[in-house]
Amino acid sequence: MARELRDRLHALTADLGGWSSLSYQEQSLCKRLVHLERLVELKELKLAQGGRLDENLYFNAINSLSGLLTKIGLKRRVKVVSLTDYLNNKPANEPKATPTKGQA
Repeated sequence: MARELRDRLHALTADLGGWSSLSYQEQSLCKRLVHLERLVELKELKLAQGGRLDENLYFNAINSLSGLLTKIGLKRRVKVVSLTDYLNNKPANEPKATPTKGQA
């Protein structure tokens, strides 16, 4: 479960431009968001398996999740990458760009 939460946190923060681009407050909200999302899914799984659901707690969790998503933003943000970062992370075997005839 810890791996799943880390993966969710990574996916969420990647959509927000990367962990390092987030403020401390945004990072904190992201951590809470992935735990709350998992809690909601566990409640839904329990219901799907025939269990009982405390509707008040469930809908409070849904509303809280919605509020956190609204606070951090629902749209992807572009991650700004420096030329140095790009070159350091570029695969060594990537073909070099060469101009085609008539475009040099």
